[in-house]
Amino acid sequence: MASCGDTATTTCLQCESVIAFTVTRGRRPAYCSDGCRQAYHRRRRKGLAPAFVAAPPKLRTRRMPHPCAHCGTNTTRPRFCTVKCSQAARDRRRGRPTWAERFPMQTLVERSCVTCGAKFTRRSRRSDAAKCCSRDCGFKLLRWEREKLRRVTEAKALFAKWARDARPKPPRLVVDAVKLCRDCGQGIDKGQQRCALCRETARECRRKRSRLSPGYRANKVMRKALARGRIQGAERFDPLEILARDGWRCHLCGVATPKRLRGTHDDRAPELDHIQPLAQGGQHTRLNTACACRRCNIAKGGKHLGQLRLVA
Repeated sequence: MASCGDTATTTCLQCESVIAFTVTRGRRPAYCSDGCRQAYHRRRRKGLAPAFVAAPPKLRTRRMPHPCAHCGTNTTRPRFCTVKCSQAARDRRRGRPTWAERFPMQTLVERSCVTCGAKFTRRSRRSDAAKCCSRDCGFKLLRWEREKLRRVTEAKALFAKWARDARPKPPRLVVDAVKLCRDCGQGIDKGQQRCALCRETARECRRKRSRLSPGYRANKVMRKALARGRIQGAERFDPLEILARDGWRCHLCGVATPKRLRGTHDDRAPELDHIQPLAQGGQHTRLNTACACRRCNIAKGGKHLGQLRLVA
């Protein structure tokens, strides 16, 4: 038995010629050439037995020069020397005019430039060629044609718009969309979320929720009573009066509180502070109020800080 690397021989399945090969781990060759392999499988597909006849090798020979079938020029091509000769022979068989008959020999002709009107000489071409005497005139003519095309397009668009506007339009059917209440599901107008009954019910629920907080209710009633002067000792005055009295400076930290920051969320915004908080029994008077910056007023909250004034 031959081992790997040894030289062995076998027989071609198509032509039974001897094949010498080197033994490897792969398959052994079954055909001497691709032609034998194709012929073998072709005969097997047709149900025929192998011919065992070696196909002769194809020799590529150089064609001898011969005259063209159309113009008679010597060529090595099969029938015609060029594609034009082939097309001309085909046109002649079909009774059509040939290329030379359709486009005769070009001659020099004198033309007038359509842009500047100068005379120039060019070879005869198609009717749409050689209209200008130079490239500058040609580009100028191209710009004129583009401008003309643009104006024609705009005129067509304007006419189409006029025809579209002049055409009678069918009546537009407006259907009011039905909107439902988010609580009871009844039909309501646009821009609303609830019907009148549900709006009143929701408003009453909000009032009840706000009244459940004792601190909110007590502060609200106390401030309203003090502002209206219904409690003994309450005074009615303008907060700006107290801020101007203290020189627009915080009585807790001493920082300046400019008037322009009044009503803003800046830390130095001036605010009216009750030295003894209303929640601890303080009165809404000029002696119990002072100017404070927003930061100190928020930090103080309901605590008692600072000293009561002796003179307003």
